[in-house]
Amino acid sequence: MRQYVVLAYVAWIGIVSTSVAQETPPLAKTKSGELISPQGQSVDVQEGKLVDRTARFYLWSDAQGWHLRCAARDRTLIKFTGTLELSDGEFGKLRPIGLEAKGKVADKWAVDEARRKLEFEIHTSNSFDGFDFTLAKAKSANLTCRLHVNGKPQPHRIFIGKDNRHPAEAAFSLTME
Repeated sequence: MRQYVVLAYVAWIGIVSTSVAQETPPLAKTKSGELISPQGQSVDVQEGKLVDRTARFYLWSDAQGWHLRCAARDRTLIKFTGTLELSDGEFGKLRPIGLEAKGKVADKWAVDEARRKLEFEIHTSNSFDGFDFTLAKAKSANLTCRLHVNGKPQPHRIFIGKDNRHPAEAAFSLTME
């Protein structure tokens, strides 16, 4: 009888660990499997450096916190959508950058009541728009990102950290500290 209980318990552990593993998005890794560092601002993000750049996301961290920017050149209006979700703590300071709440194509963003999930739809052309944010009520957390350009997951249009590394997938997690 004990053998059946032990086997049932082992099978249950296997099912639980498998389902948890499937729900967790991949860590930010390149296609070759290298971990990506979010540290440091890309040279491209500095004002005036948008010339000849396709639509893209920039994500980085520095001493002031975390930063997400959507960028598009020319006058082509591009739609950027996504979610940023924390595993622990909550968004502390959250500052929209260049977002318009009114107009023909208004930008939309919302933070849930627990301040753990930010959803957005940003329309931009010829500028940098996005958010600056910090982590509060926790020393560290996983930041899960799901980012789309014009409704499609396009990891080659996501640039992380000063080295402009691309995640293997458009859904990925980074550690916030």
